[in-house]
Amino acid sequence: SHFWAIGQTLLSRFWSLFSPQVYHACVKKNGEIVMASGAILSAVNLFKSGVGPKAQIEKLGLPFVLDVPQLGQRFSDRIVVPVGVFLTQRQQQTFSKPRISDVIGFKAFGPDCSDFKIGAHSLKCTQVIVETMYGPHAMDGPIYAARALVPPHLRNTRLVEAIFQVFSRCTQLSKKERLLQPVCFLLRRAIDCASRTAVQFSFISEPKSRGSVSLERDGTVKVEANYLDDPQDFFDAVRGVQTAIERVNGDAFRGLIDSVGRTACPVMLLDGFLQIVTRLLQETSSPSLTPAHLEQ
Repeated sequence: SHFWAIGQTLLSRFWSLFSPQVYHACVKKNGEIVMASGAILSAVNLFKSGVGPKAQIEKLGLPFVLDVPQLGQRFSDRIVVPVGVFLTQRQQQTFSKPRISDVIGFKAFGPDCSDFKIGAHSLKCTQVIVETMYGPHAMDGPIYAARALVPPHLRNTRLVEAIFQVFSRCTQLSKKERLLQPVCFLLRRAIDCASRTAVQFSFISEPKSRGSVSLERDGTVKVEANYLDDPQDFFDAVRGVQTAIERVNGDAFRGLIDSVGRTACPVMLLDGFLQIVTRLLQETSSPSLTPAHLEQ
């Protein structure tokens, strides 16, 4: 009987893999429903149920249940504004382990901070918060996701897409594995630079800009973040960047950051990128480029 019970348990778990998944919502007193679908999808799910701004529900052509004008229209997100640097090779071992917020600083910054209070911000004075992050992947966002090395109008081309995918794959290999991949060998200096990064970043403590989400009849979800839309947020971001740059250029970072010159990391990253572009243009036509083709 013991083995029979185990067999039934295993069989039921096996069939559960192919059976439809059932999700439950917590219904509290007075009909209150607790959802946990995230900020965006919670609003979208309610739109599909006929709950939300009246114009939104009418656009979907669904039965109107409840008018909630502010649903999905007042999103707030604290945007992080980074200032990235490359550490010297001597400092690479010291800062090789990923860390975030080891150091944090606050500063009242603006033309008139005489009556400044913690948590308050105005066009006259901003509470600037600067934190640190370092490690082998501290600048993966600006390098791989934002593709800051490439002009904005080229960042979504197939050529650039393929090159950065290969760049990302090469960084995930060990040093010995990269020696077996010719394209990764070309990128060795750029990969070394990308592994010794640090970031000073600031963020807006209480953003005033508001984002929104909408749902189209074909199921398309549109999100308007509206970052830095409010003048206050824009000024806070500028003051945060200014403070971070002042810190990086100060005495505290002297000897820690890669010096400017022909062998500086931004030059090495751009050099590696251009070497791959040159080889690709010599060997193939751009419409046929894929990450698999690049590795070949």
